[in-house]
Amino acid sequence: MATSGLQATHSLRFLITGGGRGLGRGLARQLVQEGHDVFVVDIDAKELQHTLNKHLPSSSSSSSAAAASSGPGKFAGTECDVSSLASVRAAIEQAGRFHRGGKVDVVVNNASRTNPYWSHGASTSRPHSDSSDRDGDGDSVGDGGESIIEREWRSFVDTNLTGTFHVSRACVPLLDGGVLPSIVNISSTRAKMSEPDQEGYASTKAGILGLTHSMAASLAPRGIRVNAILPGWIPSSHESIAGDANATPHNDGLTTADEEQHWSGAVGTVEDLKNAVLFLATTRFADGAEIRLDGGMTKKMIYVEE
Repeated sequence: MATSGLQATHSLRFLITGGGRGLGRGLARQLVQEGHDVFVVDIDAKELQHTLNKHLPSSSSSSSAAAASSGPGKFAGTECDVSSLASVRAAIEQAGRFHRGGKVDVVVNNASRTNPYWSHGASTSRPHSDSSDRDGDGDSVGDGGESIIEREWRSFVDTNLTGTFHVSRACVPLLDGGVLPSIVNISSTRAKMSEPDQEGYASTKAGILGLTHSMAASLAPRGIRVNAILPGWIPSSHESIAGDANATPHNDGLTTADEEQHWSGAVGTVEDLKNAVLFLATTRFADGAEIRLDGGMTKKMIYVEE
């Protein structure tokens, strides 16, 4: 009979995409510190190697995962472009060889284009704003005559949405037989609310929510749960080579107003994200769920003050 969940100290096997820097790196570190085994993939080879070789806590060389109470878990990783199915399949094969029993318990689809705006000042409201050579380098129109917005729209879809689908499907054989197996998709509060010129980001993050409940339905017969987290403001630029070199704090540049506008009285942290991931990973009855992790901002009624 299925249990209602797992104890918080149970060591799990994770695969995290976009784990070389940003939220993915912070999440990987927190999980390894708590004794979970983590395999990370990232398209940025330099950031990934820094994370694996210099950032994550040292692990036992034992063939079994360290218990959460006795030390850090094991970790490894490989370069991967989630928009390429061939790259995804190669990375998942390596993850299977790394994890004990060749299985994964939790897949965290975190890889994403992180800047939500069009680049070079392009704007949806100005149809030709992305067609001129704004910086003089002759590169404002991409290969095949694509404009900035056309090119970046395709990139948002390929990375944020198609990448999440590729990884989820490729991991099904590894999740089969896992411990309370599940997929956690990282969406965004921008799936529910917007600022100008974020169509690529907002649309794909909203698409992840549709993908989440659709795959939850499809994978339910196999006992694989699929859930989503919608993070709000969780600073993560310090989770990088540059952040390490400069000893940048997680709240660098934040004002009191930035913090206090949240009902929680503060912006989020990587630990908040880790707690949400573990809740979904260890709660059997969480399936097709969406957790808004935003300090209350998407529920807060805001009027312009005179």
